[in-house]
Amino acid sequence: MPFTSPLFVVFIIGFLFLFWAIELKSRKAALRFTAVASLAFIAINFPLFTIILIVQALLVLIYQRVNKSRLSLAVIISLLLLPLLMFKYYDFIAATIGISEYGFSLPLGISFYTFTAIGFVVDMHMNKYRIENPGFIDNLNLLTFWPHLASGPILRGNNFFGKEYGKSLLKRDIVTAIVLLVFGLYKKIVIADGVGGLVNQNLEYGIDSMSSFAAWSTVIGFSARIYGDFSGYSDMAIGFAILLGIYIPANFNYPYSAGSITQFWRKWHISLSTWFRDYVYIPLGGKKNGLFIGSVVLMIVFTLSGLWHGAAWNFVIWGALHGFILIAERIFRKLGLKLPYAIGWIFTITVVSLAWSFFFLDFNEAVSLLQRTIIGSSETSEYNTVAIWFYAGLVAFDSVVKPYRVTKGRIKSTRAGIILTPIILTICFYFAGKSLPFIYFDF
Repeated sequence: MPFTSPLFVVFIIGFLFLFWAIELKSRKAALRFTAVASLAFIAINFPLFTIILIVQALLVLIYQRVNKSRLSLAVIISLLLLPLLMFKYYDFIAATIGISEYGFSLPLGISFYTFTAIGFVVDMHMNKYRIENPGFIDNLNLLTFWPHLASGPILRGNNFFGKEYGKSLLKRDIVTAIVLLVFGLYKKIVIADGVGGLVNQNLEYGIDSMSSFAAWSTVIGFSARIYGDFSGYSDMAIGFAILLGIYIPANFNYPYSAGSITQFWRKWHISLSTWFRDYVYIPLGGKKNGLFIGSVVLMIVFTLSGLWHGAAWNFVIWGALHGFILIAERIFRKLGLKLPYAIGWIFTITVVSLAWSFFFLDFNEAVSLLQRTIIGSSETSEYNTVAIWFYAGLVAFDSVVKPYRVTKGRIKSTRAGIILTPIILTICFYFAGKSLPFIYFDF
């Protein structure tokens, strides 16, 4: 049930009414209600997959109660990873080594809540925060929390058990929540759904007959769609969490304004990039062991990041491309070389946009599209071009206006965002594109 469906509107109105009514009597009871409602939300659509979440919440509880040794940590992490490896990667591995595939269905949000659970137990092992009387229902709430479940962000334990957990209703930044919800909705149904339909039409018309301009327009369309889709979902998830008194850090910070690929990954899917930094890159010694080891670890991290997004070689290539360019940028910094911002921005947006081809298409189609950006075929009147660039302009407008600002991970609405909110909401009613599924529902 996506955030943009009419059924979800009914769900959220009923849920918030009950949540706030319960919260007036007991904040703890309201949070338990959230856990039960989130699990029920999954059970209605995917009843068997609730077993995975319940088992993972129990595994976290077991780790909270046992001696937190390295051995117990390794065992728990292995058990937490097992469903992800089976449901998401078994068929990919089977096809690669030539054995029979099974055809597993992918449980909704499994990549997000598995990484949330692993990060949580690692943080407890490292004593990053103390939890008073941890319970099964608290762990279940962390994993199933419905705003983030389907498409992230990846949560950290301190989002639920830190000082920000359980802010009272009067202390919540309701204005920022509304700005995030409205702009998130706009990014999804106006930008992502609008440009996504145009890009899909271009692909249906065929890549082989694209002119260079049509190919570039399609590539730029990929960039606009995934930004509107994923950033829009993240904004809405954070906005809903604020209404419930739970603080989730920013997942996007206007990434298409970055002047380098390094800056891009500090602004794009922040919860994933920081997760890999804290739980893979640093533990493998990427931060301390010099340029060569650091580069090798960085390539491992981004190859894994590609695999996290999807069990296919095109995702591996997408991740490896980013890793390779990040290593190149690191070498240039060591040599004291730095591009002017304007040139760096053009390079970054070009590379990022071209790389999205491997994210959206299989290898052969992506290569064919990239070839067309260099050597185009004869143009036909069927391809969408100017309209796609219009949507790209809407993405640029978002980066210029900045409806919210991000300071040390904290989101706060801006004056421009508050003023534009009623206008943007009106645009949502009149200019919504044909509804398309959220891209990250597949991850």
